[in-house]
Amino acid sequence: MNPSLSRLLNKAQSLKSLKFVHARLLVHGSFALSHLVLNKLLRLYARFGSIHYAHKLFDQIPQPNAFIWTALIHGYVENRNYLKALSLFSKMREDSVLPLKFTLVSVLKSLARLVRVKDGEAVYGLGLKCGFCFDLIVQNAVIDLFMRCGEVDLATRVFDEMEEKDLVSWNSMISGYGNNGRVNLARKLFDEMLERNVISWTSMIQGYFKAGEKEEATLLFDRMATKDLASWNVMVSGYMDVGDVHSAQSVFEAMPVRDAGTWNLMISGFCKAGKMEVAKEFFDKMPSKNIASWTMMIDGYVKAGDVSNGRCLFDQMPEKNLISWSTMIGGYARNAQPCNALELYKQYKNQV
Repeated sequence: MNPSLSRLLNKAQSLKSLKFVHARLLVHGSFALSHLVLNKLLRLYARFGSIHYAHKLFDQIPQPNAFIWTALIHGYVENRNYLKALSLFSKMREDSVLPLKFTLVSVLKSLARLVRVKDGEAVYGLGLKCGFCFDLIVQNAVIDLFMRCGEVDLATRVFDEMEEKDLVSWNSMISGYGNNGRVNLARKLFDEMLERNVISWTSMIQGYFKAGEKEEATLLFDRMATKDLASWNVMVSGYMDVGDVHSAQSVFEAMPVRDAGTWNLMISGFCKAGKMEVAKEFFDKMPSKNIASWTMMIDGYVKAGDVSNGRCLFDQMPEKNLISWSTMIGGYARNAQPCNALELYKQYKNQV
């Protein structure tokens, strides 16, 4: 790619600025020079959430190569439209375009999120034919697929047969064992690791919480030399999940930095515990609320039977989405107020 074009694209920090750069490329005739430019544009449109625009651009390319196909497939995966990514992959195969290893990684990620293990095995077989199955990033994607689909023994076999392993490989196994109720195997691997990062520690702590072993989780957290926001949040979430709201609050108060997710964990936890007054205190102190914060509080109120306070918050929301509308409408229905539910539903339809 021309260095000046690359700099121009790298300056695009938003969808608006990207469209401006794209327009300049079209005006100056630079657009048709290279598939690299198209690849970069596709990835940037997807990154800024405009995957439909990326697809329109893709449709204008006469003979997209494997990199172009992969860029769009990856874009759909990053935007969590896994079925569309798989549909594109099928079309890519129909057009007799050989996949890259990165194509297979994106496809395996889609199948993992959709828990389609049989299709995953077929893609793994395709990777074998293409010579990618001994590639580290492909093997890591396969481990993640098998673990997410509950095929722990298959994941273990892939891991054991790997000639090369990196931190992603080890961490995927530890996380997978923990998520599948095999925390002892997770700890065995954790202890065998010559090198660990924050993700290794956090995955192991999460595994202990899932197994209900909060004491082990606490001991491990206290041993961590370096803690990041994610590890602190896992502790808050873990304590809330096992009903230990006091420990969750202690961790929250000890945190050097918090984000909106941290505050939402506290609000959600107290709502689930039926402690709406405490949840409201955290909500009121929250420096920057998002839609999830408001919706959690509304959900907490309506589940506690306090529909009026729920509606009061709902009316104060600066912005609403489908989930917040559904929560309030469902809250009326749950609390035997069908007329109010219907009236609110009509309001929603009028705003769509």
